[in-house]
Amino acid sequence: EHENFLKFLMSVLVIEVRAESFFAHCCRLLRDPDLFADRRARAEQAAGIVERIRQDETIHVRYLQVFISELRHVTFSGGVK
Repeated sequence: EHENFLKFLMSVLVIEVRAESFFAHCCRLLRDPDLFADRRARAEQAAGIVERIRQDETIHVRYLQVFISELRHVTFSGGVK
């Protein structure tokens, strides 16, 4: 049961890391002056929105990293049923 919980948290962490990385990539694309040349203002506005979402993902990543790393100080024991 504890192992499954830890595996779940680690899976969520992987998803969050990938999402944060993807959003960073999107921001780079949206801010590339060679792309969306005819819609720079809209592209910059979109990049700003994506950047806010990315910041939220960064918070999730850091929280999960801290939480999982703190679990190394926990002793899990299984009770007899």
